[in-house]
Amino acid sequence: QAYINVAYNAQLNATGTTPVTWTIIEDYLPDGLIFSDGKISGISTETGTFHIKVRAENSGGYDEADIKIEVIDPGIAINSANFSNANFMNYVRVFDLNSNGYLNEEEIAAAKVINVKSKNISDLKGIEFFTALIDLKCEQNNLTALNLTSNKALQTLICNNNSISMLNLAYNTELTYLNAYGNNLSAIDLANNTALEFIDVGYNRLSTIDVTKNTLLEEFYGETNAVCQCSRAKALWH
Repeated sequence: QAYINVAYNAQLNATGTTPVTWTIIEDYLPDGLIFSDGKISGISTETGTFHIKVRAENSGGYDEADIKIEVIDPGIAINSANFSNANFMNYVRVFDLNSNGYLNEEEIAAAKVINVKSKNISDLKGIEFFTALIDLKCEQNNLTALNLTSNKALQTLICNNNSISMLNLAYNTELTYLNAYGNNLSAIDLANNTALEFIDVGYNRLSTIDVTKNTLLEEFYGETNAVCQCSRAKALWH
């Protein structure tokens, strides 16, 4: 098995008297791979299943064999290009179940909970890859931004005690629990988050907040913000 855009080397072996001369009879190698002296090598630039026929010949005769090569996409590389914060990159390795340095579709689908509380993280770049994420706990870090537009399955977000100044939750329509206490938010739009039951936005810089669309809301906390201009929020204000 080979991975697309990853170096591949495979040496074929033949028994019998040496030297052995190798010949490729039917060449259906993927683009980027070559066959030379019994060795398949290179970097494949396409995925799929490929078949070649090779001949091994020595002074006693020859034999032929069909070789199948499957080239797959290994997934998301766990590297600094995809996860710019070293602490977060080290954390996500827990989801790399086959320890190959990549996150494949099955591994991504299995990542339902991420808890990076107090891990000295300043950037959660790469969180967008976890599209099956349900529960994110990233409180008590050094975050100034948080992009959750790809995490549409998210139900619980605990991001309190950071320095987040903007939080776009328009795509997180499954959200039921939000704790953004102790950040730097001057505005927040929760109109699309109609499933919310708990909101804590205390100790931010909010002057207004509209929760008229959050009809399932049971608890609301917004202490030390300037003002609450919403009748429902006033009734629930703590």
